[in-house]
Amino acid sequence: MRVWKIGYDCDNFAVMGITGLNGEAFDFFEFPYFEGEKVQYDWSLFSEVLLSFNPQKPISNLHEFVVGGLALDSYAFLKLKKILPQEIQLFPLKIDDIDMKIVNILDVIDCLDKTKSDIEYFDNSKDVMDVNKYVFKTNPIKNRTIFKIPQLVRTELFATDRFRDAVLDFCLSGLLFELVYED
Repeated sequence: MRVWKIGYDCDNFAVMGITGLNGEAFDFFEFPYFEGEKVQYDWSLFSEVLLSFNPQKPISNLHEFVVGGLALDSYAFLKLKKILPQEIQLFPLKIDDIDMKIVNILDVIDCLDKTKSDIEYFDNSKDVMDVNKYVFKTNPIKNRTIFKIPQLVRTELFATDRFRDAVLDFCLSGLLFELVYED
């Protein structure tokens, strides 16, 4: 089994920019974090925000929306919806006349082998700062496609070959896959 950390190809594709309608800065502290739990957010407030892509680069099918969140255009959603976990929360979003879905992954699996992984902790804390070498317990994730781990629930998304292969087979753009574990 292989596990991939999902990244975003910001070098080759446009990135979402968020500003207020009058050009004022968007208050990210008002926006919910996607931490593997359902978020209660008044999405009508989001209509007050102008979202646009960097027009100098092509628009990809898959995007980072917020750290730990994933945005899919309608084509990517159509192709991937059968393999997305049931434990998700979907939010509609329209950016520059492109219909998209924001996906909040709720599938948080405690599968990181903490004794075999190389983990950096914040000073005087049990909170994980970074993982230099991942070792996963594969049984809990053998039927998963995309998931989070509790140690990095706010910042990282992981995928198995099934999700990565689907993205590649359907020629969906925007994601980078870094192999972080293979048994």
